[in-house]
Amino acid sequence: MSLSRFAAYKSNMFTEGLVFVITVIVLYCTIQSWVNKTMNYPPGPAALPIIGNLYNLGTVPLHNLTKLSQKYGNVFQIFLGSQRAVVVSDITTAKTALLRNVNDFAGRPSLHSGDIYSHNGNAISFGNFSPAWKLQKKIAHGALKLCSAGLEKLEKIICREIEEVFRQFDLNDGKLHNPSQSISLGVLNITCALTFGSRYSDCDPEFSTVVELNDTFAETLGLGNLVDIFPALKHLPFDSYNIRRLKESVQERDRILLKKYKEQLETYEPGKIRGFTDALIKVMKEKEQDDNKINSLISEDHVLMSMADMFAAGSESITSTILWVLLLLNNHPGVQEKMHRELDEVIGRERLPSLTDKKNLPYVEATLAEVLRLRPPAPLGVPHKALVDTTLNGYNIPKDTTLIVNLWAIHHDPKYWESPTRFDPDRFLDKNGNVVNPASLSYLPFSAGRRVCLGELMAKAELFLFVSQLLHQFKIENPPNYPFPSLEGTIGMGLKPKPYTVCIKRRF
Repeated sequence: MSLSRFAAYKSNMFTEGLVFVITVIVLYCTIQSWVNKTMNYPPGPAALPIIGNLYNLGTVPLHNLTKLSQKYGNVFQIFLGSQRAVVVSDITTAKTALLRNVNDFAGRPSLHSGDIYSHNGNAISFGNFSPAWKLQKKIAHGALKLCSAGLEKLEKIICREIEEVFRQFDLNDGKLHNPSQSISLGVLNITCALTFGSRYSDCDPEFSTVVELNDTFAETLGLGNLVDIFPALKHLPFDSYNIRRLKESVQERDRILLKKYKEQLETYEPGKIRGFTDALIKVMKEKEQDDNKINSLISEDHVLMSMADMFAAGSESITSTILWVLLLLNNHPGVQEKMHRELDEVIGRERLPSLTDKKNLPYVEATLAEVLRLRPPAPLGVPHKALVDTTLNGYNIPKDTTLIVNLWAIHHDPKYWESPTRFDPDRFLDKNGNVVNPASLSYLPFSAGRRVCLGELMAKAELFLFVSQLLHQFKIENPPNYPFPSLEGTIGMGLKPKPYTVCIKRRF
């Protein structure tokens, strides 16, 4: 065969192969479209064989999912590999799914990364809806109430750590610096005090380890793990970089938590509650006496995973939110001036704000709400799963469908928010200057329903005290002739600001 004939043969083979692949894809999409219409499934972009709609998500799924909602509506369907997922992008449908159909979407899809983090679903955050999960949540809820009983005790713990953060800021003497470590230490110590009744010093190597662990979890538990989309990959003899990091971090986290748990268990005294772990031990012991089911449903591992949830979620999301507050106020000095004015008028300069002042500081509250709207801690939340065949907005949703609530789209919906990308706390105030009831808005920063954030009330108290006291004492400034830091975030499980530097100076 001559070279020219061989080249022609190869060209024909390539053309025929390409035609075959295109034909298969067109046929697959045609059948899929017919099935969707016949079964009355939600609309959505055509899914390709094997990869599904990964080509639609790109490198920034948060924004691409929001764009898809503008084309296909507030309820649309995508495929993550072969896994069917429904994306909800408006507040009315989100409330229907999470509150009205409260049990229908209370499940969690089985994700390889989530199973690694939660010891196969033993954490409340990643556990599927089951009798064991309900009992574990009930125990954790009782423990939370017990360890934070009374606002005065909670406020005392928070304020003690805020003082330490202020000391760290003073050491920088108003110079340009990254506030991340000081904020992380303060928030982590609040979590430690509430969980174990102890705290870290800034020079403790374990503090740096825990911060790194939380950062790793935030980065590796998002939508970016191929093994979560193609579960067969977990059987390969090697792990991806992300999964390897996650496994190593979980191993280190477990070592720290087991050590802390054993210390608490060995020194536990009935009637003396040092923190969440003591409260868990107390509630567990009481339940064991009252309910024989607990021994068969709840193990020591469930307790450790409840501690893990408290440790990670209780630190990472609050730290990120406070860092967003500082960054947004640095870039919007007019908003900061209004906060200073309200704090001076209501509180004065002789004392610090307390939780009892919250109702008298509407602009401070509105600013916090606007930060949570503009930069929600978990913009795509943690995926839910349909536990039964159900319906949503008139569409059929099969059992085991993944539900993604796009909080980013909900918080940036132009039907509810004028100029939704603008930072404007006034949108949370009525004409009389009072805070608008968030339940009436397109706003859901802590989710809702069965999977609502367990620590919502504590998080709100912590954020209010941190931000009100910080702004009472300090001014955040951008140095003259310096560009303002970027407002772009890093997206993983949550949304955190990219590292930035600002000047934090005493006001008086």
